[in-house]
Amino acid sequence: MNPRMLAWPAVLALLLGVLGLFWPPLAAASLAVAFALAALVIGGLLLQLAVPLVSGSWQGLILPGAGRIARLVPLLGLLLLPALLAQHRLYPWALEGEEGFRGVWLSPLAFTLRTLLYVALWSALAWLLPRRPRLVGPGLVLLVLSGSAAAIDWAMSLEPEFFSTLYGLLYLSRGLLSAVALAVLLALHAGAERRGVLRGLLIAAVLLWLYLHYMQYLIIWSVDLPREIRWYLTRIEGFGAAVVWLLGVGQGLLPLVLLLLPLGERSGALQGVAITTLLLGQLELLWWVLPAFAEHSPLLLWSLGALLTLAWLLVLRPAWPLIGGEHGRG
Repeated sequence: MNPRMLAWPAVLALLLGVLGLFWPPLAAASLAVAFALAALVIGGLLLQLAVPLVSGSWQGLILPGAGRIARLVPLLGLLLLPALLAQHRLYPWALEGEEGFRGVWLSPLAFTLRTLLYVALWSALAWLLPRRPRLVGPGLVLLVLSGSAAAIDWAMSLEPEFFSTLYGLLYLSRGLLSAVALAVLLALHAGAERRGVLRGLLIAAVLLWLYLHYMQYLIIWSVDLPREIRWYLTRIEGFGAAVVWLLGVGQGLLPLVLLLLPLGERSGALQGVAITTLLLGQLELLWWVLPAFAEHSPLLLWSLGALLTLAWLLVLRPAWPLIGGEHGRG
């Protein structure tokens, strides 16, 4: 990656980090946007690791796009810099100073070191995979474990009363779904003809995402866990209720119906589903994080989230050719 590509992202990250120290809503929105964009990049690396483990000539359709998405892994350090600088403004445990192992683990220094370790590990995997294909198996295990731990660190620990063993896997499934959608767009842009395969991959990714969401909700509902139920209740208030309907219909019902019809093999239909998936993926993960900051105005947080998403996409524009390839084709 050309160091020049990092200049403006570094400026934006430092600016958000410094301003977030004095304005907590900005720090909260910065964390939410970073968490959401990171899912796509981690999902690309996950796809790059998983595809070679399943034999078939279809690998060439999806693997180039997955590899291009994974090239952006080193940028995660900049995305997460504002949250690292403003930990005491975001995480309840940052100021508690507990004793013993919990106090060491839930400390700003340990949190920062773990985040840097995650990014370093994923960057090493993204760099080594094209050169050491035999690493896909162990690498996949390491990514699932570290990705789940990162999701717990970055977002689930915002609300210490909430606990879910599926949280990390659900985050990875969301990232994988978004990465599949972007890889499908790249394959279509490169002139891929086997659209039936691309349709099948999108269906499989949507079903995995739906299954994990359903399992988490079913376990919490059936066991009647008050603290975990509160996590859902805070996310179906106000604008959150509209997000739930958008995700249920726009990410669940309509894509499956459309993709299962013969119309689903058309290039326009696949592109529409893929673009919708990318947009709703960002929206969903903002919905995961922003309600944790109930002390701030929801309208302000969501507005900042939208503006920061656009800001990051603009400053990362020089890195887009890494995804599209030298000439936008793979």
